[in-house]
Amino acid sequence: MVISDSLTGVLLVGPLKRVSVWQNALNDEDRYLLTIVYAEKGLLGKLPDKGYDVALLDASSFKSPRHLLGAIPDIKAAAIYVFLPGDIPQDKLAQIRAKLEQIPAVKNTFVEAPNLRALLGPPRQRAAAPIPGGNGQSHPQNETPTSSNPLIIAVWNQAGGVGKTTIASNLAYVSAERGFRTLLVGLGTPDYVPLIINGLKKRPNLTGWHSNPTTEGLRAVIQRSSSNLHVIAGFPDMFSESDYQDIADTHPASIPNLANMALKDGYKVIIFDAPPSQLAASAIAAANHLVLVARASQEGVYRTAVAYQTVTEQLEGVYRFDPANIRVALNGLQRGHGLSADIWHDRVAAMTSSFPPVTASIPDFSQVLDIQDKRAFPVQQDSDYRAAITPLANSLFGYQRSKNGQTYAKEKSFLGITFRW
Repeated sequence: MVISDSLTGVLLVGPLKRVSVWQNALNDEDRYLLTIVYAEKGLLGKLPDKGYDVALLDASSFKSPRHLLGAIPDIKAAAIYVFLPGDIPQDKLAQIRAKLEQIPAVKNTFVEAPNLRALLGPPRQRAAAPIPGGNGQSHPQNETPTSSNPLIIAVWNQAGGVGKTTIASNLAYVSAERGFRTLLVGLGTPDYVPLIINGLKKRPNLTGWHSNPTTEGLRAVIQRSSSNLHVIAGFPDMFSESDYQDIADTHPASIPNLANMALKDGYKVIIFDAPPSQLAASAIAAANHLVLVARASQEGVYRTAVAYQTVTEQLEGVYRFDPANIRVALNGLQRGHGLSADIWHDRVAAMTSSFPPVTASIPDFSQVLDIQDKRAFPVQQDSDYRAAITPLANSLFGYQRSKNGQTYAKEKSFLGITFRW
């Protein structure tokens, strides 16, 4: 079966070792939306109750061939591939294969692992133009976000008060400004997003999605900031958030399912303003890109190092993005106070492995708070702030394009004239 060049939902079921191999093979392909069920030998629980394009099943997760054959008809997938243990006697193996082949959704069975990329279709080629970053390093430029190459971004760190909401909302503004249908999702409690964007209210919010996790329910909780920028407000209080804490990522009302449904509804960019709470894990699980926002302090060094290690080492194999898809925004830099961007980066890098460059170094602009108090976007009204956040936006959304097709990394306005270079 060759999958077309579009968003593909893939269910992976098997022991940790097997599923990790599958996930590593598919992780760098953003067109795959992975749902993972870890199940050691004979310990498979209930499978997620939603549809998929493809399901990869390790038969050893089922108690017996009878349990395997009984479970497959309940798996809602257009194509199912079954991986059988190599220690089954040949006569038994032939019998199991014959029965599996009678199930229409089962497209093939394997004993030796096939090449998954060949099985699921040719990979898309990713652009790799350099984007200026901090510390003399560079990030690969993303392709322009499309339905087959969507961006799901979690803006996060383990510390509060570092400017995550400001950066998330302004990235969303730039994404929409560049023509991408963008959804900004606040996950804070109480959520700050409705307070800084003109025209937004505290309700409707995520609690409505919780009670009605359908396409209609999603559309009902969305508020419009502009034609391309839509917003879902977060929780109004800690009591409404507490109802959300224990929802598994496979639950219909989960954050990953919200992202999947939003993609199917036509959004090209989804940005989660992820708080330093349990909900951050769900936002990261849904994302294929991560923006770590930090302050240039020793505390910022420690918290960022721990956050980076958490998502690249301690929880490796659980999330869909890899270290190449992590961006770092150093926020609130003050001349003569705190650490410089280079010293800050060197200290974090000394505590971690392959820590990425600082993509954007954003000074402490006092006018940003004044602009937000007026419920406006700093990137819209302040050219210095726009220039500071542009490298981060370019690394995620691609370079800005002028009418004559030239590309620019930065822009600045003066006396009504916009300069680009």
